[in-house]
Amino acid sequence: MIPNADSMKNLSYILVAALLVLSTFSLVTYTSCNTDKCKDISCKNGGACNGGTCACTGGYKGAFCQIPPDFCDLNTCLNGGTCANSTCNCPAGYDGTLCENEARTKFLGGWLATDHVTGTTINVNYSSLITAGTALTEVKIMNINGQFSNPINATVNGGTINIALQSPDNPGKTVQGVGTYDATTNSINWIYAITYPPNPSVVHEAAWQGN
Repeated sequence: MIPNADSMKNLSYILVAALLVLSTFSLVTYTSCNTDKCKDISCKNGGACNGGTCACTGGYKGAFCQIPPDFCDLNTCLNGGTCANSTCNCPAGYDGTLCENEARTKFLGGWLATDHVTGTTINVNYSSLITAGTALTEVKIMNINGQFSNPINATVNGGTINIALQSPDNPGKTVQGVGTYDATTNSINWIYAITYPPNPSVVHEAAWQGN
């Protein structure tokens, strides 16, 4: 039996309606599968999820912002320092977390000294003065052990002060030694030796307290 025009028209309406229902169902299904990509994602440390990916803040890293920021990402080393492994490597003459300090500064000024001659009961008390030298790592020490009229040249490396072997006053009488700075007590602990010709070197252990 050949369908008439009305039947064909009704069939067209039914097909169109079915296609609309099918399209709406497909759209709802697609939307429900794709609208909440962040549902199961928990970003940490202030991070926010966007399209299924954590956008981190404050230098944090990782898929969930779980990796803390590196020191070198957040800080700039000063005075020519370079950062590696979360530490500023400072050039000669500087120290501090960011290489912000002139290393010799902590040694400059007046000191009250108590020296002990090793192997004896001899103790010597006196005052000394350390001033800046020409180069950034250089200092000059006055009146060490009350033995020299001219200043003694020394160099600073971080918290260490070094006196290379020298004769400040004359070619015979020499001095050399090393001191370490204690920031807690603002003091320098020394071991140095003075040679008094024709006698052998005399070793001194000294504690210098900052004024």
